[in-house]
Amino acid sequence: MRELTEAIHERKIELYADCLKSAELNRPLVDILRALKSEYYIALVTTATRRNVERILEHFSLAELFDAVVTQEDVLHAKPDPFCYNMVIERFGVDRSRCIIFEDSASGVAAALASGCQTPPRQERRAMSTAPSKLRALLMQALRFVGLSGIGWLLDFTVYTLLSTRVSNLAAVNMISSLVGASFVFAFSTRFVFRDNHRIPLFWKYCVYITYQIVLIILISLLLAKINALITAHVSAALIVKYSAILSKIIVTPITMTLNFFVMRFAIEKL
Repeated sequence: MRELTEAIHERKIELYADCLKSAELNRPLVDILRALKSEYYIALVTTATRRNVERILEHFSLAELFDAVVTQEDVLHAKPDPFCYNMVIERFGVDRSRCIIFEDSASGVAAALASGCQTPPRQERRAMSTAPSKLRALLMQALRFVGLSGIGWLLDFTVYTLLSTRVSNLAAVNMISSLVGASFVFAFSTRFVFRDNHRIPLFWKYCVYITYQIVLIILISLLLAKINALITAHVSAALIVKYSAILSKIIVTPITMTLNFFVMRFAIEKL
């Protein structure tokens, strides 16, 4: 099935190139862009493949018109996620409130609105019923993250509970159990976040993520051991002291999950 899909895609690209021969340039639009070029950054952000985009720009000699070109291969999340526009804004280092985005699809307008940039009023009305808010998109991503991470945490917690009854070094116990949970999440979810966009090889992206996880696990494990020591030293309730190892694990879990979500969302995914 994958071979068939790739064959169809290749054929589509060939036909697309043939259609260029009869395509006509929107000269009024190009004239406007050329007039703005001297004072403004101009970016082309599209869900098309880089091969198709480069063919079009070369065919009409427009490559020099754009300060940045973002294509399908460059982004982690397609429109209506604002990832593509956020990427361009960060690259230029400009205030998003001073940016204006022109779109031709509902999902594109939704992405533009979620990015916090300006859009023509007609585009906003067109996308009003379909454009998710930036907060809603972030919330949905958080829910998906918590869902799969929850399974990883159950594995982590199970291994931790079993080992903590037999091993007194809670930092070491947590390192082992956390590696089990993190390995599960990486195998079934995290590794699919990374895309091979040829700027940074996938191998090195994986190395960065794994290094981050190892450092985080070590720090959280030391924190857990410290919390457990404080509980056993300063709490007199026998029941709490008896289950101090479990309580310590419960305390550090929200810290771990929150750090993982925000690091993935705002750092790792941008590699």
